[in-house]
Amino acid sequence: MIHFIVFGLSLLLLSVDVIAKESSSDTELRTQGYTLANYEVCELLAKQNNDPVMRFYYAEMHQLSQLEYQGYTEDKLQAIEKERTKALSLLRKVSSTSMFQLCSNRFDPVSRQHYQIKLSE
Repeated sequence: MIHFIVFGLSLLLLSVDVIAKESSSDTELRTQGYTLANYEVCELLAKQNNDPVMRFYYAEMHQLSQLEYQGYTEDKLQAIEKERTKALSLLRKVSSTSMFQLCSNRFDPVSRQHYQIKLSE
């Protein structure tokens, strides 16, 4: 009887762990979709505001993020794309001036200097 109770508790703990990992994975995929959308919007705004260094930075960040996802399953890629699309829809509702300011604030002076050198090479 004790063995059945221990076995039952083990299964319960295992299923809780699996559920926690799945929701953690879902959160990660959602974040990755939002990140891609942010990089895309910031790259576009940098182009519109004639800031080639910031554009280069956000383009590279977007590219590097996409490279990370190469080993993902089709389901995960579709989940990321779904979240990216949702995030783009939301970001389009934010004024371009505010969004550009946010992108600029995230692009710190040290990164700007680094990417300015990298762009000129």
